[in-house]
Order: sequence, then C-alpha cells, then structure tokens
Amino acid sequence: MSSLAESLAQKRKEQAAEACVVSAASGQVVAFIEFWPTPHNRLGYGSSQLLDYQLLTRNPSHNPAEMPQVLTLGFATADVVLFGKRLEAVADLLAEGQLKSVAAFPERFAELNPTKPFVAKIEIKPVREQGEA
Repeated sequence: MSSLAESLAQKRKEQAAEACVVSAASGQVVAFIEFWPTPHNRLGYGSSQLLDYQLLTRNPSHNPAEMPQVLTLGFATADVVLFGKRLEAVADLLAEGQLKSVAAFPERFAELNPTKPFVAKIEIKPVREQGEA
C-alpha cells in the first residue's frame, strides 16, 4: 500500500513541475536561458550576456487588469521583459545562475500554484545600435 502512496506522491511532483513556468538547474551553472513567449516560439540567450536585471512591483492602485510585477532582463543583444506574479523567485534564480527557462501561460492559470512564479507575457525587445533609426 505504501508503494502506491509513494508513486502517487511522485506523480504529483511531476505534474507540479510540468505546470511550472520557470525551470531551474540543480547545482550547475546554466549556459543559456530559454524564453518561451508562446508554445511555438523559443528564444535563448547566453547567461554570460546578462548585463543587468530589474524587478518592479507596480502600485496596488494601478490597473488591476495588468500583472503586478515586471522583471526586465538586460542582455547584450536584447531586453527581455517578463510580466507576472511572484517574480522574486525568478530574480533569485538569476542571481544564483540557476535560471534555465521561462514560459508564458494564459492568465487564467495564475493561481494554479500560488506559491510558484507566474509569467503571463514575455516581450523581447532587440537592442539597436545607436546609428539605426
């Protein structure tokens, strides 16, 4: 009977991991960070190209239809902007060099796992050289 309970517990852990929008490497430094703005669009940036990041929490009186937090990652060739909730964990993984991938999910899944970060939208803004218009 305990083996059934153990297998169910393992299955729940696997399902929770699948529902997570952020994945982390355990104990190893990540060479690339992948971003999935849509299920069919995947972009990767070298973690060594990360120049800076900024986490902003919007004023609670701000438009409630918008996500409460914005995390901007400044890479050498593009800025990646994440809109979501509970993004502190993403910033912590960045600081530790453990962030592996981030995927955007529809807003209806925001409270599916209320202890995990949630990303509703990912915007990629290429950095243009100063001479370009």
